[in-house]
Amino acid sequence: MKLYQFIVISAILCNFSSLAFSVLPCTTRTSTQCRSSSRIFLNAAPTISISTCDNLNKAAEFMIDAFWLNSPQGLVIDDEVSDSAKASLLKEQVLDFEDKYGERLGQRTLNTALLQAMNEDNGEIAGLVAVEVTLLDKKIGDTISSSKSENLVKTTVASLGPKERRAYKNAPVEQVCEELMSPDLEAVAVLSNLVVSPSARRLGIAKQLCDAVESLAAEEWQYKTLWLRVETENQAARTLYEGKLGFSQQYALPDATGLRVQDGSFTSVSAETLLMSKTITTT
Repeated sequence: MKLYQFIVISAILCNFSSLAFSVLPCTTRTSTQCRSSSRIFLNAAPTISISTCDNLNKAAEFMIDAFWLNSPQGLVIDDEVSDSAKASLLKEQVLDFEDKYGERLGQRTLNTALLQAMNEDNGEIAGLVAVEVTLLDKKIGDTISSSKSENLVKTTVASLGPKERRAYKNAPVEQVCEELMSPDLEAVAVLSNLVVSPSARRLGIAKQLCDAVESLAAEEWQYKTLWLRVETENQAARTLYEGKLGFSQQYALPDATGLRVQDGSFTSVSAETLLMSKTITTT
């Protein structure tokens, strides 16, 4: 199981247990606008700006410290994590981020973005969230990993004759999926990697990150639905997604797995998972 499929499951456990502050809506709408940043003023809280992540190494280090080692869900199986084990985790996280969100020589087949919430008072990352386009297999009720989705799209186009191949070479993935692939497959935008620094939780930052993802997916990528995965037993996360953000369950995956930290690496454990979605619109 890939990191992105699990990280979103529990990162928000303690982000939304109390929204005791008044938060002005984030004005971030697209990835281009994210780069210029939009400010959110929180009562008795630092000034936060949301932008496209510009340092994947720093983002990976934040993910290890703020999420994997400090989640209230208890993701660490070991009694403690040594410095060498932490370094091993960081290396794996960096590789995962570079594969999904790093620069490539050619254009990506599927859209992807990693957004960061920056504390402008100290210049540190306060939160992260990602969104990427993958394929949804409606027959099995689950999303396909981004790497496998990209390979499926490329293989489908490569199997065409020369004339058709040229016609679909730069076609949107939605068109390729609809016209050339199984009717059970659909290109969808998936939210993942949501995490907020322990020192900045309960300030509405996670919701602002999710709002920015919705705006990007709806306005720039032209998607009408946003998807995510969450473990069935993660009641705090489900309360957030279903009660506050408007997601609803579409599929249940009783044989799914989740990730935990053990012996300096990520290991899979059984974790029944739900696939949820919500309708998103442009403003």
